[in-house]
Amino acid sequence: MTLLFCGELVTKLLLPKFERYITLEQRRQLLVRILEISLLIRPTDHTEICRDRDDNKFLNLATSGEARYLITGDNDLLILQRYGKTEIVTPREFLKIVRR
Repeated sequence: MTLLFCGELVTKLLLPKFERYITLEQRRQLLVRILEISLLIRPTDHTEICRDRDDNKFLNLATSGEARYLITGDNDLLILQRYGKTEIVTPREFLKIVRR
């Protein structure tokens, strides 16, 4: 499995709201690991279908990287359920998928 991610992940993962789940040091280590296994993709798709225009970048990245899953907690993306070949799921749904 190849991981595609946006720089926004770094910003979000460092938010204080995650402190009750994982320490700052653990989050930093997680980001280092993510960078080690990630693939750099330059989006070639430029769709504008999401109701939150700022979220179109995630759809473009998923399409350009031929992602099977887009993992998000953002309702503006989740409402789409699927974009092309990419299934849009919550982190909880994704964990259920990979545990099968």
